[in-house]
Amino acid sequence: MTGRARGGLLEGAFVLGALLLVPIALLAALRAPIDAGVGPAVRALVLAAACAWVVVVVGLARLVFAQVRHGAAPLDSGPIAWAAVRVAALVLVVAPFLEASGQHASQHRPSIGQPRSRPSGLVARPAASTPLVRSDVARVESATSRVAPAIAAAARSAHAPRRARGGHRGQHPGVAQASIGTGSILVSLAAQLRRRSRTWRRVIVDDETAVDVETALLGAPAGPASLLIAVAECLAAAGRLVDLAHVVVSDGDAWLDDGSWRFNPDDAAVEVRCLVAVLGEDQGETHVALVPRGASLRLDGDDARTLVADALRVAPAIGLGRPVPVEPAGLLLALATRHDDDLVVVLGDDESVPTDLLEYCVRIELPSPAPDATITASTATLADGRTLVRSSLATIVRELLDGVHDRRYVPSATAVGERAHLLGPLEDHGAVVRLLTAVPRVDGLVEPLVASRERRATELVAYLALRTGEPVTGERLRVRVLGTTASDAAAKTLFNVASSLRRALGDGPFGPRLPPAGKLGHYAVAPDVVCDVAVLEAWVDRARACDEPDEQMAWLRAALELIESEPFATVLEGYDWFLTEGHLTRLQTVCEDAACELVDLALDQGLVALARLAVERALLVDPYAERLAAAAARVAAARQASFAAIDPAVRSTAPSAPVVS
Repeated sequence: MTGRARGGLLEGAFVLGALLLVPIALLAALRAPIDAGVGPAVRALVLAAACAWVVVVVGLARLVFAQVRHGAAPLDSGPIAWAAVRVAALVLVVAPFLEASGQHASQHRPSIGQPRSRPSGLVARPAASTPLVRSDVARVESATSRVAPAIAAAARSAHAPRRARGGHRGQHPGVAQASIGTGSILVSLAAQLRRRSRTWRRVIVDDETAVDVETALLGAPAGPASLLIAVAECLAAAGRLVDLAHVVVSDGDAWLDDGSWRFNPDDAAVEVRCLVAVLGEDQGETHVALVPRGASLRLDGDDARTLVADALRVAPAIGLGRPVPVEPAGLLLALATRHDDDLVVVLGDDESVPTDLLEYCVRIELPSPAPDATITASTATLADGRTLVRSSLATIVRELLDGVHDRRYVPSATAVGERAHLLGPLEDHGAVVRLLTAVPRVDGLVEPLVASRERRATELVAYLALRTGEPVTGERLRVRVLGTTASDAAAKTLFNVASSLRRALGDGPFGPRLPPAGKLGHYAVAPDVVCDVAVLEAWVDRARACDEPDEQMAWLRAALELIESEPFATVLEGYDWFLTEGHLTRLQTVCEDAACELVDLALDQGLVALARLAVERALLVDPYAERLAAAAARVAAARQASFAAIDPAVRSTAPSAPVVS
């Protein structure tokens, strides 16, 4: 074969390879995220590229057929070269779409080590987001960013059929009622209120579905309560909150709907009381109604009462007054007995409310012939005809906020034999999960955890260790432990985290400390993997089974000394299940009881230092417990009494401060 023929064959092979890549590029171009406005143009361009590809294939087929049939002349590189040019041009046309598709896939691909986008923790913390003053250029950028959610939503809907890595919580068959509601601000305020109530009251949830929903709810980002307070106070200082104020909130900024005022955190502010009603959202902007005393909110529609009920539920999370809903007949009594922070909300029309009392209450006119908004189950239509996506809470979230699924935790006596494997020293166990510390960790690992999976692996083994050998389905781990607010963790994520954890835990006397899930998909840890929270509870139970005071004090002290520092003090995400499943409530109750019992025993024998240690350790778990505060006062009084009982001659030998002349 001549050199020219060899070159022609190589060139032809290159062209055929390029042709095989063209359909992949065309499919990637069709699946790439694009703006809905240019969708028809992109489809037309891809159709033209497909037609050009067909022409190139037909041309090459005719060329090969002619060469084979006549076979007189050697292969000519001219037509093949021209075909190669056309193929290259075609690939260049679709290359940008292929690149965009790859970027889109990388943005939405779950990353094992990527942290969740939700701040969390087990102690309610005030939101620290302070709105910034925006320049004109920044406002233009903000306006551009408001369009981005719509484009992203269109791209997500285009890719929805491909999504097989987990899914939205509402789509899970095992969590049929896991939807927490619509409206980011309303859901965030509900999450903030629920977290606050759970940390103040020692209750546990009596329904597994409610636990899953509460876990998803507590995973929501912190509500913009500080922003709403600042907006209301600045509006009041500017004299614009004498009547109903329609405010639009977006990306840390706020302005009146008519454009006559824009929020500036440097403006003057005065204290005010008003009801905040979240109406709905439109293109990333949330419409909120601020109703001060003396003003009315006129509503109509089948679901108007649920909007008012949601506003009354989340009002304590905002801090602009504690709403007190009353009927017109009970308005006079409510006003006479109200507290300074009360915000009386009367449900009725103007005719049913005495005129001289209107300025002291917030009025909800329902139904109204001229409504400010017409509310349905999914929409909120404003008076000017604009339609918003209704902000509402799911039914089960409303039940959680109302305390329907809450029941008071009552400690029950646990037989010591049931926890016999937890009574030995911690050094005797293969691996110990430390949760009674600021940074959760696992001691006794065979090899360190992979840095990118350390947080999730620690949380996973902590959950399994607290179940004391009870098998847990992978579905629950993906939903309750490794999932996020918007979606559950992917099955591959659970597999990767569990595999990394299995290697780190290694083998023990019972075999692998984290056996494979098997066909049933159940996960459990070996008996030699324990959690310090379960050990603390077991040691307290063991102390109560002792007859001798000295032995009781030894076990109680050993249990309280497991508390190294404030639990979860540095945790910003994850571990919401520790609160929703009642572990925190049980831990606080056990520590409080153990500390009070140890204080009684220690003070009876004059061991003031031991009593003081008990109170200090227990306060790390629950710093607001009233019984611990009373025990601390008793310890302080006993310490002062013991100091006063020292002989004055002995006290006089203590070195005094140097005298400066």
